[in-house]
Amino acid sequence: MDLAVYRAAGEVVWNGSSAIYADDFGSQTGTFLPFTYPPIAALLAVPLAAFPLGVDYIIWIAVSGWLFARYVGREMLTTRLGRVVGLALIVAVAFWVLPVTETLILGQLGILLTLGCIAGSTGRHAWTATVIGVLAAVKLTPLLFILYFALTRQWRRLAWSLGAFAGATAVGFVALPSESWQYFTELIGRGDRIGDPGYYSNQSIAGALARLGVEGVAWALLACVVLIAGLWLARRWFLAGSPVGGAIAFGLTTVLISPISWQHHAVWIVPSLILIYKTSTAKPVMITLGVLLFLSLLRLPQWASGADPVGVGMVPVGLALDAIALVVVALGVLMFIARPSLAPSADSPQP
Repeated sequence: MDLAVYRAAGEVVWNGSSAIYADDFGSQTGTFLPFTYPPIAALLAVPLAAFPLGVDYIIWIAVSGWLFARYVGREMLTTRLGRVVGLALIVAVAFWVLPVTETLILGQLGILLTLGCIAGSTGRHAWTATVIGVLAAVKLTPLLFILYFALTRQWRRLAWSLGAFAGATAVGFVALPSESWQYFTELIGRGDRIGDPGYYSNQSIAGALARLGVEGVAWALLACVVLIAGLWLARRWFLAGSPVGGAIAFGLTTVLISPISWQHHAVWIVPSLILIYKTSTAKPVMITLGVLLFLSLLRLPQWASGADPVGVGMVPVGLALDAIALVVVALGVLMFIARPSLAPSADSPQP
């Protein structure tokens, strides 16, 4: 599991070694996976080394699960579905959404990243964006939110997030100077250390194209188009008085445009499902939401990766392999359809 990699890196740092980026890190630590994150991630993982992996896993599941259940329960509390079906059942179904399940099984950061970016983008005070900066120092992808803050003229949030990112990264340089230099000058652009972009779990545009044998310029051009569309959609939600909608729309965008977006990166599916349900009452939208929820509960990419070329049931293999990416795209389209009315929010957060 990925949590074991974090713990192993923390243990290496605690023992005074500088081998977190060694070629034999996986074999030496028994994880059989490289450590692919910035040095500050290894520093923050040091406390994990104080406990057995099993204890770390239980704590991680408990914290991530509690935060996720609290978010879903709070958002659905006053809805008709919440009253009719019951929050317990809704939360249970949300936990079964593929990216959420994988996040918990692997001990990954998907839930913390998603909820942290939402909180940092919508908190009443601009300094809450420091959460995004710290998360970006650990996983890099949240740093894309500075584009969203710039486009929506949330200058204080942009400054707080960049400051937190710079500060956390500086701590890494002070504590682990050689490793930090190695990571940011040699390793940061080495996709081969992260994994095969064509692997079924990569649900980004780059992953879909790689499975088709298309790489390079085509991905860059398509990613730019999606980035522009995603920023435009996020800005429209923000200007309509919904900072939450803006953050979620851009979160979905980051899943598609990142070179590597493993399935557990797409936890954004759950907040977007909830947002669209609470925003739109159109029957076609509700039916589509139900279909997308159903698809996100299935393990279509895994099944298709070992399936007969004819297809997975009634779903062609090519579509099944990209099922999570297609769900993300469809949710973006629904967010365009189900946009809120253009009226300023009375409790809009500070820019």
